[in-house]
Amino acid sequence: MGGQISALNEKLDSTLRLLEQNNLLNRENLDKFEPDATAQAERLAWDEAFVTRLLRVLNYEFEAMKDSQKSTQYEKT
Repeated sequence: MGGQISALNEKLDSTLRLLEQNNLLNRENLDKFEPDATAQAERLAWDEAFVTRLLRVLNYEFEAMKDSQKSTQYEKT
């Protein structure tokens, strides 16, 4: 996941730099941007879906570790 975040950061940086170079974006305006209610709702929905997916993966891995420990314990007895 760290690699994906790094790649996303590089693409975002490239996008911002290209927009600035072509005078299509001013970073100061971007930093001051306040999303409207619709944008906030869309962001919240995306965040909730992302966290749900992330927790599902983490829960799956946790359950797999528990199952692995149980089978190791059974093998010892």
